Amino acid sequence: MAEPDNRITSREQAANLALSHLREGEIASYDGDQTQRAREVRKWFPTTRDALMRKKHWNFCKSYVVPARDPVDAGGPLKKRYPLPPDCLMVRSVDGLENDEWEVATAIIENNGTDVEASVLLTNADAPNVEYTRRVVNVALWDAEFVVAFARALAGNMAPAFGKTF
Repeated sequence: MAEPDNRITSREQAANLALSHLREGEIASYDGDQTQRAREVRKWFPTTRDALMRKKHWNFCKSYVVPARDPVDAGGPLKKRYPLPPDCLMVRSVDGLENDEWEVATAIIENNGTDVEASVLLTNADAPNVEYTRRVVNVALWDAEFVVAFARALAGNMAPAFGKTF
C-alpha cells in the first residue's frame, strides 16, 4: 500500500507546523484569520522565508537571468547597470566574473515611464549571466529540508510574542 503524500504545500500548513513547535493552536487561513497567532504568522512569515532562502544555496531557489542593460551608467568603477528581477534575493555568482568584477547596489531606474528604486548588478561586462537566489512564495515548491528549517525559524521568531523561548 502506498504511503499518502502529506507534504506541506500551503502557507497555512507551514505556519501551523511552526505553531506546533510552540504548542499553539492552528490558524485556519493565512489572510482571513484574525487571531494573535495569525497576526504573528503574517508579521514574520515573509521575512523568515526570505532570510532563510538567502542563508543557504537551496536548489529550489536557484535561478539564472541575463538582465537587460540600463541605459544610465553608474558613477563608480563598475559602469554598466543591469536591473535585477524583483524576486532576486541574492546574487550568488556571475558566469565568467570574479567577485571583484561585479557588485549589487540600489539605484533609481526607469520602469515603464516611472522612476523606481531597484537592485542592480554593476559590472563592466556585457550580457552577464547571473545566478541568483529567487524568492519562491509557492510553498508547494519548497524543499522538504527547507520546510523543516523554515518552521523552526518561524517558531523562533514568533516565540517572544507568546511569552516563550525556542
